[in-house]
Amino acid sequence: MIASSALRLCACLLLAAAPSLAAGVEPVTLTPLPVPMDGYSDSAYMVNDRGEVVGGLYANGLWYGVSWSPLLEPLVLQPPADGYALFPDALNERGQIAGTITVDNAWGSPSFQLFRWSPVEGMLALGALPGGAGISISAMNNRGDIVGSGDDPWGPSAFGNSGFLWTRDGGYERLTLPPGGLEGFPTDINDNGLVVGEYARGTDEYDLSFHAALWRPDGSFLELGTPSEFYSAASFVNERGQVAGVFSMDHHGHKHPFVWSAEAGFVDCGQLVEGDFVDVTGFNDRGHMAGISYQGGAWFWSPETGTIPLGNLGGSFNSTIPHAMNNHDQVVGWSWAANPVSGRQERRAFLWSPSTGMQDLGTNGGQASEAYDISDRGRIAGMVATIDDSTGYMTQVPVIWTIPDLGSAFPDDEDQIARLIREVTELRAAGGLTHAGATELLQALEKALAFRDGENAHQASQALERFTAHVRQLVKRGSLDAATGDGWIVLAGEAIRLLGE
Repeated sequence: MIASSALRLCACLLLAAAPSLAAGVEPVTLTPLPVPMDGYSDSAYMVNDRGEVVGGLYANGLWYGVSWSPLLEPLVLQPPADGYALFPDALNERGQIAGTITVDNAWGSPSFQLFRWSPVEGMLALGALPGGAGISISAMNNRGDIVGSGDDPWGPSAFGNSGFLWTRDGGYERLTLPPGGLEGFPTDINDNGLVVGEYARGTDEYDLSFHAALWRPDGSFLELGTPSEFYSAASFVNERGQVAGVFSMDHHGHKHPFVWSAEAGFVDCGQLVEGDFVDVTGFNDRGHMAGISYQGGAWFWSPETGTIPLGNLGGSFNSTIPHAMNNHDQVVGWSWAANPVSGRQERRAFLWSPSTGMQDLGTNGGQASEAYDISDRGRIAGMVATIDDSTGYMTQVPVIWTIPDLGSAFPDDEDQIARLIREVTELRAAGGLTHAGATELLQALEKALAFRDGENAHQASQALERFTAHVRQLVKRGSLDAATGDGWIVLAGEAIRLLGE
């Protein structure tokens, strides 16, 4: 979870939706989100492609989670009777939310337990690792599987943490470590069940080294082959099985980003400024990355562009912090900008893409804004804030920004299969796809269309899954451009989701 300080929310504050538009960039509309109770507001910090948004709220001495529907109707997620804080940490495309609940144990010190909530199942209390008081979530996939780490007195080391996988059917499972492995820290999981992160090996808690790791669905372990014995960590894994992370070039901790895949192995992605400290903050299904370096600033990497700077919004403080990116290579975060009236330096939410560059998303009359997440359908989750100069209180309001043209690129479910048929046919006619490859795809799509029109959602979904499998094979064989394949898979996945509603 990306959390902000508890900030006073004035119930009387009403912000009208307002456009933010600069020449040559995306038209973006800002909409404040309704807050269901008075208190100190957190931000809206997660959004999915269904348009659901998740954030937090402090009120009545408790921390709550808040889920907004695609129509922006709020629902409060409350901690249990013995808890005083509920923090959402992950949101998937099925609308499931996972996070932690803070409760008091018998000695009056906090204990942390996991939960998963969904519109269908409601609240599921998942507990904690046996005997452990601390636990945290790193990621959840679209199947609802959760990875994280927690205190585990019965794990490989009495002083450390165990990485875990939680599934609906199997409950908690410790992630396997190799001989000499003492701690595991998973960071991400994809829909195929690949888990990535880092693990520690050594002789005791004072003699540890950390290394990038991958856990397969069959429970086996793989240390990713980086050229460093000093430090490496895997941060993200995408739906194609590509892994992004960082590794140290020397014992001083200077880091490079990397991409790894089973097919291509390890790729060093370089730096803007050699000898810098680097972190990866976003990775998409195209295998492209965004991140931060402490000397060179925010950056974007793809095989086509190499490492390029994001730039900034012109503030005197040369800091730009990217938080997330989508499959359209759009990156969001915050950067410093100068208020044209007061001249004061302000944190401003930004949207960046390789085609449009850096765009200020504005503050809607406030003194600060920040963007935390962006969906493939063009919704951006974040906050705007105003400061009362007489009291110093900051009023923070959760908001979304919307890119209308991007959202319209995803048609309703009645049009999606027809659109895929049209695009496959056009690509075959243009020579970008072989007749045999196109035939496999079109046969699957035509069956999906027939089953859907016959109100057989299950078989329509199966046909779309066969279409997706054919697309992946074509991309793997080099017969289809990866970006095109990714777009088709997103559209097919959206159609499958809607068939299941």
